[in-house]
Amino acid sequence: MDSTVEWFVADWNPATDKQAAARVWRDGQKKQVYVYRFITTGSIEEKVSLHTVRTALDKQLQLKC
Repeated sequence: MDSTVEWFVADWNPATDKQAAARVWRDGQKKQVYVYRFITTGSIEEKVSLHTVRTALDKQLQLKC
């Protein structure tokens, strides 16, 4: 059984990612589930992804200070 989700839909909703991972994971499974996003270079999805990562990093840095 696979433990990987390949995500082609760019909705940028973290709840959707968790739902996709939950659909792959089964009771008693010991492997971690991975969710991969495929993003085209130069697309709006790439810009949103970079912004999301930067925002998350900024929040982590603020918590440490």
